[in-house]
Amino acid sequence: MGLFLQMLTVFVTTVSLQGWLPLGCLDEERIALLQLKDALNYPNGTSLPSWIKADAHCCSWERIECSSSTGRVTELYLEETRNEELGDWYLNTSLFLPFQQLNSLSLWGNRIAGWVEKKGPSNLTTLYLHNITMYESSFQLLQSLGAFSNLTTLYLTYNDFRGRILDDEMQNLSSLESLYLDGCSLDEHSLQSLGALPSLKNLTLQAFSGSVPFRGFLDLKNLEYLDLSYNTLNNSIFQAIKMMTSLKTLILQSCKLDGRTIAQGLCDLNHLQELSMYDNDLNGFLPLCLANLTSLQQLDLSSNHLKIPMSLSPLYNLSKLKYFDGSDNEIYTEEDDHNLSPKFQLESISLSSHGQGAGAFPKFLYHQFSLQSLALTNIQIKGEFPNWLIENNTYLHDLSLENCSLLGPFLLPKNSHVNLSFLSISMNYFQGKIPSEIGARLPGLEVLLMSDNGFNGSVPFSLGNISSLQLLDLSNNSLQGQIPGWIGNMSSLEFLDLSVNNFSGRLPPRFDTSSNLRYVYLSRNKLQGPIAMTFYNSSEIFALDLSHNNLTGSIPKWIDRLSNLRFLLLSYNNLEGEIPIRLCRLDQLTLIDLSHNHLSGNILSWMISSHPFPQEYDSYDYLSSSQQSFEFTTKNVSLSYRGNIIQYFTGIDFSCNNFIGEIPPEIGNLSMIKSFSVWHIIICLARLLRELHNFPRLRRAATKTILFFVENHYPRCAVRLCHCHQHQLQQTMKMMVASWIWRFFM
Repeated sequence: MGLFLQMLTVFVTTVSLQGWLPLGCLDEERIALLQLKDALNYPNGTSLPSWIKADAHCCSWERIECSSSTGRVTELYLEETRNEELGDWYLNTSLFLPFQQLNSLSLWGNRIAGWVEKKGPSNLTTLYLHNITMYESSFQLLQSLGAFSNLTTLYLTYNDFRGRILDDEMQNLSSLESLYLDGCSLDEHSLQSLGALPSLKNLTLQAFSGSVPFRGFLDLKNLEYLDLSYNTLNNSIFQAIKMMTSLKTLILQSCKLDGRTIAQGLCDLNHLQELSMYDNDLNGFLPLCLANLTSLQQLDLSSNHLKIPMSLSPLYNLSKLKYFDGSDNEIYTEEDDHNLSPKFQLESISLSSHGQGAGAFPKFLYHQFSLQSLALTNIQIKGEFPNWLIENNTYLHDLSLENCSLLGPFLLPKNSHVNLSFLSISMNYFQGKIPSEIGARLPGLEVLLMSDNGFNGSVPFSLGNISSLQLLDLSNNSLQGQIPGWIGNMSSLEFLDLSVNNFSGRLPPRFDTSSNLRYVYLSRNKLQGPIAMTFYNSSEIFALDLSHNNLTGSIPKWIDRLSNLRFLLLSYNNLEGEIPIRLCRLDQLTLIDLSHNHLSGNILSWMISSHPFPQEYDSYDYLSSSQQSFEFTTKNVSLSYRGNIIQYFTGIDFSCNNFIGEIPPEIGNLSMIKSFSVWHIIICLARLLRELHNFPRLRRAATKTILFFVENHYPRCAVRLCHCHQHQLQQTMKMMVASWIWRFFM
C-alpha cells in the first residue's frame, strides 16, 4: 500500500508538472513576447489583445504553441497580425533570440520591409514569408535570410523573383531541404541559382505566373520531390526532369500535357515512387516502358484520354505498386485477358470509363488480397456481384461498383466483414430482395448506396442493427410495404433516401434516436395519412421531401421546430387548410414547394424569403450533399436537380392551390431567387381567353389582367393578382405582350 501511494504521488507530481509547464512558459520568453507585441503594434496598433502582462500563462495566448515537456515556445503564427495601415515594418530579429526552441515562424502579411540587427534564433527550422515582394524594399529580407542559418523549410510563395539571382540570398542556407515557391514569377536565372542549395530535396512550384523555364531545372539534380502542378508545360520540361536521377515524387497535375508524354523521359526514373499526372490531355495506350519504374508505389493517371486495359497488364512488373487511379479515361477489355499473376498487391484501385468497355471482372483481381479501396464505375462489366472480392480482401473498407451493368441477386460474403464501411452498387440491374442478413454480414457500414436497381420486397430488419450507418440511399427501386418504424432508431443516420419506390401506409411516426438526421427524402411513394413525424433533434433537419404522395390533412404546426430547414417539398399531395403562420419562423429556407395541393387562404409577405445555403458540415455531409436530389417545376416543365449544384438553387412554388387575394409585392425583393412558379396562372388565363371568344367584354377584361400580370412579373419580378375591372390598358408594350400571349396560346 505504501509503495502504491509513493508511485501515485510521483505520478500526480509528474502530471502536475507537465500540465503547468506549457501554461506558465518561461518568464524570459513571456517578456520577449510582450516586446514583440509592442513592435508589431508600433506606433499605435491593437493586435494580439490576449497577450497581457498580468497573465503569466503565455502558452495559452493566441498564435502560440509550446512544448509540452519544457514549456518553451516552439511555434509562432504571426501572419497578418500587424495593421498594414501602420506602414512598413522593419523587424528586429533579435527579438526572437530568447526563444531557444522556436522551430516554426510565420510572418507574412505584416508589411515587413527589412530586418534590423539580422540575428535570429539558432533553432528556427521553418519560416513563412508569403507575398513579400509587393513592397519595394522587401528584397532586404531575402538578403538577410542568413540570420536563420539552420532553416530546413522556407515558404516564399506568391512572390515575384523575375530578374533576381538568388545566390546571395540563399548562399548561407546550406541546411535548406524544402522550398515552396507556389504562385511565384521566376526566370531561368532565378531557378538556376537554386542549384546552389546543396541540401535541397523538396521543391514545389505550383501555379507559376508565366511559362516555366525548363533550363532552370538542369542543376537541380538532387531533388527528391518536385511539384509543377497547375502550370502550362510542354514536353521540353522532361529534358530536365529525366536528369533528376534522385527524384522520388513527381506531381504534374493540370499541366495541359498532351500526347504520349509518359514515355518521354519519365520511364528512365527508376527511383520514382510516386507519379501523379491527373487532369491532363494524355492520350494513347499505356507505354510498355512503365515496367521500368520498378520503385513506383503510387500512380495517378486519372482524368486524361488514355486507353487503359482493365487487366492493367502494362503494370504487372511493378511489384511495389500499391495505389493506381485510372478513373475518367477509356477503359477497355483486351481480347486475351492475362492469366498471369501480377507482381503487385494493390491497396487501392480506381477505374472509371468515358468509353463503353465491356467484359467480365479482370482476372488479376482474383489474385489481390490487400485491397482497401476499389472503385469501378461506368464500366460495362456485366455479371453478378463479386462477393469473392470482399471475402478475399479482409481489409477492404471502400467498394464502389456504380453503373457497371451488374445483374442478378445481391450476393453477400459468406462470413461477417467488419471493415467494409462504404458500399455503393447504384445504377445496376440487381433484382430480388435485399438479403435479410445484410446487417449481420456487413456490420461496419457507414455508407450504403443501392439506388437505381430493381430491388423489391421490404427493407430488411437487420439494417437497423448497423449502429454506424450514416447514409442510406435505397431510392429508385421497387421496394414496398410500410417504411419500418425502426429506421427512426438508427442513432448515427444523417441521410435517408427512400424516394421513388412503392412504400405505402403512414409516415414513420418518430425518429427518436436519430440525433444526427439532416436529410429525409421520401418522395414518389404511396404514403398516406397526415404529416405526423417527431424528430429527436428538429433543428438539425436541412431537407424534408415528402412530395408526390397521397398525404392528407394540413401542414403541421410543429413545422417551425425545423429551425435550420433549407428545403421543404410537399408538392403533389392532398394537403388542405392555410399555410401555418409558424412557417414564418423558418428563416433559412432556400427552396419551398407547396404546389399541387388544396391549400387555401392568402399568400402573406412573410412567406416570401430567400437565404444562401449554409456551410457544409463535417463527416459525410459533403457526400450527403452530393446525393441530394429533387424535382422542381419551372414554366410548367418539371426538372430534376441532383448533387452539390442544389446549394446554389433557390425557389418558391405555390402554384395549383386554392389561394386567394394578392401575391405580395415583396417578391420583387428576391434578388437571389432562381424560380418563382406562377406560370400555371398564365396558362390558365390564356386558356380563359380562348374560352371567352364569344364574350368580347369579358375577354377584354381578362386580357387586361394578363397584361398587368406580365408587365409586373417580368420587368420587376413582382407578381400581383388583381380584379379585372381595376386596371386599364395604357402602354403599347402591353399590346405587344398581349399579341405574344395570343399567338402563343390561341
